Amino acid sequence: MKAVDRWQGGERHREPFIERAVQAASLSLPELAPRYMGEQPIGDTFPRRFSALAAKGISNLASKLTSTLFPTQRPFIRFDPDLRVFAELGGNADNLDELLVALARREKAVDAFLDANGFRATAFYLFENLLVSGNFLLRQAPSGKFIGYRLDRFQVERDGLDRPRMILLRETVTKAALLAAGVDDKLVASLNDVPGRPESAVVFTVAEVVEDSLNDTKERKWSIHQELTTGAILGEKKTVKDSSLPLIPIRLFQSD
Repeated sequence: MKAVDRWQGGERHREPFIERAVQAASLSLPELAPRYMGEQPIGDTFPRRFSALAAKGISNLASKLTSTLFPTQRPFIRFDPDLRVFAELGGNADNLDELLVALARREKAVDAFLDANGFRATAFYLFENLLVSGNFLLRQAPSGKFIGYRLDRFQVERDGLDRPRMILLRETVTKAALLAAGVDDKLVASLNDVPGRPESAVVFTVAEVVEDSLNDTKERKWSIHQELTTGAILGEKKTVKDSSLPLIPIRLFQSD
């Protein structure tokens, strides 16, 4: 099944969640859930009746969550070695200090990597969306940069254990970017423009489980690829494990 058909088939299932997000956003931060279904505007994009008090409250809470969970003055993670395992591996008091110093360097390296790729700004946007719509999709690009998507940009299909088994991301890119990426010019010319965005096209990122596991100690395997509305696949399909999946759907009460 083509990605565009999957997207259209999932619209009716997620419509109640989008409507709830639109209602909450219209009373707080309208830009978090404008009245869009895909790219088609429905009614007023930015209602005028939003509450300044609610907007300030959500922004302040999102800011506090970001600064508390991801402080800027120190690494927000800490590696504590298991001293029993360390001793079993032949460690002793003489090289324990060396291990702690090495772990501290790794903590700083992780923190520096996240800063270099704009993680904290994306985290603030993440918390704003969770407080309004309760859903968010976090993606790490091949360059390492973190990108966030609000509820109307993605769909998640879950299994009986409430685990994601299919993630569908919808993005709008310019046709010039597709040509620069090496996509055939005739194929690009055949794509319909996105309404209101001339010389642009829709690209879907599809990730689905291809090897499932009910054992928590064994990671599932995912197939991930990008696809145009015509069904043409961009590049090659890749198979990755759970820990390497660049798409992370996050809900207010649970992260997958």
